[in-house]
Amino acid sequence: MILFPEVYAEILWSLKKGVKVYLLKSPSILKKLRREDNLWKSDEADASMFSRVPREYFRILTINEMEKKVKLQPLINEYELLSRRIKTMKTWIKNDGYDYKLRDSIMLMERDREESAKKIVEIFSDDAIYRVLVEC
Repeated sequence: MILFPEVYAEILWSLKKGVKVYLLKSPSILKKLRREDNLWKSDEADASMFSRVPREYFRILTINEMEKKVKLQPLINEYELLSRRIKTMKTWIKNDGYDYKLRDSIMLMERDREESAKKIVEIFSDDAIYRVLVEC
């Protein structure tokens, strides 16, 4: 199941306090059960359906995983923001036919975006699975 960045800090705090957090591997399981029982989406319906889902459909969330997500999310946000702005500015230049000296700003933003990407890769480079993928 998807975790929203807004709850990362709270989940990390809970994990550090010793609370076990489990994630549903596939949200389609809940949708299937909801259809079978002809239920609307609600907290009560979801709670009763969670109790019927076998344990193998869940995975435990680790502190290391959450710490990595907490570190990565601001960098990912920065990278995405810079990418959107660069694309917008390039579109302006293309549509107007005049760059209004935006090319200098675009170059600076591209440099900042590359730095964000390097930091993201650096965080992943400690991960054993990532190293195996890179080698492949």
